[in-house]
Amino acid sequence: MQTLTESVEEAQQLLGELESTVSGFEFFRMLSEERWSIAFGAIVCIISMYLVTQVLWPFFKLGREIVSLTKKEKELVETRKRAEKQYFTRKIDEKTFNALMINKQEEVLHTRSRLGEKRKERSSLLRTQLSPVSLAKWVSGGPKKALNVARKKKDK
Repeated sequence: MQTLTESVEEAQQLLGELESTVSGFEFFRMLSEERWSIAFGAIVCIISMYLVTQVLWPFFKLGREIVSLTKKEKELVETRKRAEKQYFTRKIDEKTFNALMINKQEEVLHTRSRLGEKRKERSSLLRTQLSPVSLAKWVSGGPKKALNVARKKKDK
């Protein structure tokens, strides 16, 4: 009777080991059957992350900067017009008017040059970042960047 119970326990133990082995094999079989779907999903995720982080986010950020610089330029031009009006109505003297005009014109020119730079940067962003070469560089440099970030956090 004891040998029979020992045999039953041994059989149950073997059955448990087989079930765990079979479930592992089922997982690998599922991976093997769905490898193309998994690969496609991974590629879509990588391309989506690239587009968001390297194209869309910088593009919209530059767009906001362009809008704020345009508003600043309009405000500076309006300030200059108000100063001209005050000068012609003799509310301010010529010396003050000349100083204001020089100062405001410098600010307007500086703002316009920054605005032009941002517009060029935004158009070049689309040309450079939407090329397959830049995507390949980003993908190949990704693990290195992630390791560097992890190391920096570890050092802190």
